[in-house]
Amino acid sequence: MCCNRNNWETNRSDIDICIVAPNKENYELLSVFLRNIDVVSKKYDIRFFSELPLYIKIQVINDGILIYSLDKLDLYEYFYFYRKLWADQKHRQEISKEELLSM
Repeated sequence: MCCNRNNWETNRSDIDICIVAPNKENYELLSVFLRNIDVVSKKYDIRFFSELPLYIKIQVINDGILIYSLDKLDLYEYFYFYRKLWADQKHRQEISKEELLSM
């Protein structure tokens, strides 16, 4: 998944790539990726979904652009668990300063 579409990109901006591979070893995937793609000159910033905090996982799920998937439905089924987790704690992430102080 690729996620970095915004209105404040500059010539120094990179392209964020998130690899979602729940049953694969991250190190092996990264080595294959680095052997086949010049990430430095193309300004790719590669991250693994499994290593991201929940709020960034949700950004990837909601705003990411799917580049490649063997099975799109399996991918969305995998994301379901994280959507549920987020739904359970979303209100805690969006609490205002006033609400926090009133507790």
